[in-house]
Amino acid sequence: MLRIAAEFDNYKKRMRKEVTEHEVKAREAVLREFLEIADNLERAVSSWKEGEQKDVKSVQDGVDLVLRLFKSKLERHSVTPSRPRPALRPARARRDFASPSADVSPGTVLHELQKGYRVGERLLRPALVVVAKAPPPRQLNQ
Repeated sequence: MLRIAAEFDNYKKRMRKEVTEHEVKAREAVLREFLEIADNLERAVSSWKEGEQKDVKSVQDGVDLVLRLFKSKLERHSVTPSRPRPALRPARARRDFASPSADVSPGTVLHELQKGYRVGERLLRPALVVVAKAPPPRQLNQ
């Protein structure tokens, strides 16, 4: 009985170690992919500093390429933008900013300050949005 208990204890230790190693390897693989993006951004900055011809269009094109690369890597890991819906997530409403607006109904998203993202069905980060609120009531001058 003691031998079985010791074997089981060793099995648990081995499994914990394997899970930890797997997590470290998975994290390293993801981070290695994103280092490619950092390398491209560093190249863009250094070429901008070294270049004699300060062409804003070429810098913009380079940044667009890096952004597309970044988005493709996010998609490879099932990270997708989420649509902001403050009315469906009242617990997150404190993160939203409100702006008085008579043009739309209160609670409507006016614009997005920061995109929200999902990994599969799980929310990775909620969107940071500006929502409409009712304008203050007009006071009558007497």
